Amino acid sequence: MAIQDQQAIMATLMPKNQIDIVKDLIDAFFEVIPRAFETRERDDRDAFFFYLSPNKFASEELLGKFKALLDKPGITKSLVNKTKDQIEMLEKALQGRKVYLDTIQKDPKFKANL
Repeated sequence: MAIQDQQAIMATLMPKNQIDIVKDLIDAFFEVIPRAFETRERDDRDAFFFYLSPNKFASEELLGKFKALLDKPGITKSLVNKTKDQIEMLEKALQGRKVYLDTIQKDPKFKANL
Protein backbone atom coordinates (compact mmCIF):
# COMPACT_ATOMS: atom_id res chain seq x y z
CA MET A 1 0.00 0.00 0.00
CA ALA A 2 1.38 3.41 -0.98
CA ILE A 3 2.26 5.91 1.76
CA GLN A 4 -0.36 8.34 0.41
CA ASP A 5 -3.04 5.68 0.77
CA GLN A 6 -1.89 4.95 4.32
CA GLN A 7 -2.04 8.67 5.16
CA ALA A 8 -5.53 8.89 3.69
CA ILE A 9 -6.72 6.00 5.84
CA MET A 10 -5.10 7.45 8.97
CA ALA A 11 -6.74 10.82 8.29
CA THR A 12 -10.11 9.18 8.75
CA LEU A 13 -9.25 8.46 12.38
CA MET A 14 -9.10 12.19 13.25
CA PRO A 15 -11.58 13.10 15.99
CA LYS A 16 -14.85 14.30 14.50
CA ASN A 17 -15.93 16.56 17.35
CA GLN A 18 -13.55 19.33 16.26
CA ILE A 19 -15.71 19.97 13.21
CA ASP A 20 -18.23 21.81 15.38
CA ILE A 21 -15.49 24.20 16.48
CA VAL A 22 -14.25 25.06 13.01
CA LYS A 23 -17.40 24.75 10.89
CA ASP A 24 -17.76 28.51 10.39
CA LEU A 25 -14.06 28.83 9.59
CA ILE A 26 -14.37 26.29 6.80
CA ASP A 27 -16.85 28.50 4.95
CA ALA A 28 -14.61 31.51 5.56
CA PHE A 29 -11.65 29.63 4.05
CA PHE A 30 -13.51 29.15 0.77
CA GLU A 31 -14.53 32.82 0.69
CA VAL A 32 -11.06 34.19 1.37
CA ILE A 33 -8.71 31.79 -0.40
CA PRO A 34 -9.30 33.06 -3.97
CA ARG A 35 -8.51 36.61 -2.87
CA ALA A 36 -5.36 35.43 -1.07
CA PHE A 37 -4.11 33.80 -4.25
CA GLU A 38 -4.80 36.96 -6.23
CA THR A 39 -3.12 39.39 -3.83
CA ARG A 40 -0.37 37.57 -1.92
CA GLU A 41 3.09 36.40 -2.85
CA ARG A 42 3.55 32.69 -3.53
CA ASP A 43 5.11 31.80 -0.16
CA ASP A 44 2.41 33.64 1.77
CA ARG A 45 -0.51 32.15 -0.12
CA ASP A 46 0.97 28.64 -0.06
CA ALA A 47 1.45 28.84 3.71
CA PHE A 48 -2.05 30.25 4.13
CA PHE A 49 -3.51 27.41 2.07
CA PHE A 50 -1.44 24.69 3.76
CA TYR A 51 -2.17 25.71 7.34
CA LEU A 52 -5.82 26.71 6.97
CA SER A 53 -7.09 24.11 4.53
CA PRO A 54 -9.88 22.13 6.18
CA ASN A 55 -8.94 18.90 4.39
CA LYS A 56 -8.47 17.08 7.69
CA PHE A 57 -12.25 17.07 8.10
CA ALA A 58 -12.88 14.86 5.09
CA SER A 59 -16.52 14.64 4.09
CA GLU A 60 -18.57 14.56 0.94
CA GLU A 61 -19.73 18.09 1.74
CA LEU A 62 -16.15 19.36 1.97
CA LEU A 63 -15.25 17.58 -1.25
CA GLY A 64 -18.16 19.40 -2.89
CA LYS A 65 -16.89 22.74 -1.61
CA PHE A 66 -13.45 22.14 -3.10
CA LYS A 67 -15.02 21.10 -6.42
CA ALA A 68 -17.21 24.23 -6.36
CA LEU A 69 -14.07 26.31 -5.83
CA LEU A 70 -12.83 25.11 -9.22
CA ASP A 71 -15.98 26.54 -10.82
CA LYS A 72 -15.45 30.06 -9.49
CA PRO A 73 -14.60 32.49 -12.27
CA GLY A 74 -11.12 33.93 -12.40
CA ILE A 75 -9.30 31.70 -9.91
CA THR A 76 -5.56 31.51 -10.47
CA LYS A 77 -3.80 28.54 -12.02
CA SER A 78 -1.90 28.01 -8.79
CA LEU A 79 -5.13 27.79 -6.80
CA VAL A 80 -6.59 25.40 -9.37
CA ASN A 81 -3.59 23.10 -8.93
CA LYS A 82 -3.72 23.19 -5.13
CA THR A 83 -7.47 22.62 -5.17
CA LYS A 84 -7.10 19.60 -7.45
CA ASP A 85 -4.50 18.19 -5.04
CA GLN A 86 -6.91 18.70 -2.14
CA ILE A 87 -9.71 16.98 -4.05
CA GLU A 88 -7.45 14.00 -4.72
CA MET A 89 -6.45 13.77 -1.05
CA LEU A 90 -10.07 14.05 0.10
CA GLU A 91 -11.17 11.35 -2.32
CA LYS A 92 -8.45 9.06 -0.94
CA ALA A 93 -9.44 9.85 2.63
CA LEU A 94 -13.09 9.12 1.91
CA GLN A 95 -12.16 5.90 0.15
CA GLY A 96 -9.99 4.99 3.15
CA ARG A 97 -12.93 5.63 5.46
CA LYS A 98 -15.11 3.40 3.29
CA VAL A 99 -12.53 0.60 3.43
CA TYR A 100 -12.30 1.03 7.20
CA LEU A 101 -16.06 0.90 7.66
CA ASP A 102 -16.58 -1.97 5.22
CA THR A 103 -13.78 -4.22 6.42
CA ILE A 104 -11.84 -3.42 9.55
CA GLN A 105 -14.71 -2.15 11.67
CA LYS A 106 -16.91 -5.13 10.75
CA ASP A 107 -14.18 -7.71 11.35
CA PRO A 108 -14.90 -9.53 14.65
CA LYS A 109 -11.21 -10.46 14.98
CA PHE A 110 -10.33 -6.77 14.95
CA LYS A 111 -12.83 -5.95 17.68
CA ALA A 112 -11.58 -8.86 19.79
CA ASN A 113 -8.06 -7.40 19.77
CA LEU A 114 -9.14 -3.98 21.05
